[in-house]
Amino acid sequence: MSQVISPNNDGINDTWKIEGYIFSSVSKIKVYGLNGNLVFMHQGEYLNNWDGSDEKNGERLPQGSYFYTIDFDGNQTVDTEGWILIKYQ
Repeated sequence: MSQVISPNNDGINDTWKIEGYIFSSVSKIKVYGLNGNLVFMHQGEYLNNWDGSDEKNGERLPQGSYFYTIDFDGNQTVDTEGWILIKYQ
């Protein structure tokens, strides 16, 4: 799982890659800002396509650290969690 997104359209780390895990239709990914606000949520099979934009308005999120949780089997229990960094330069 990549821990850095650098969405600057150079083809390297432009989206968040989560590999080596099995997603299903009930899998849930949530990403939170440091203030605790949910900035990204996805349910279902993840296509490694989140580019660090806010899901509410589509705008680029500020550069910095974000906390994520993933529930692979949809049982409302966090299976993995961690930090991801969005960096633009």
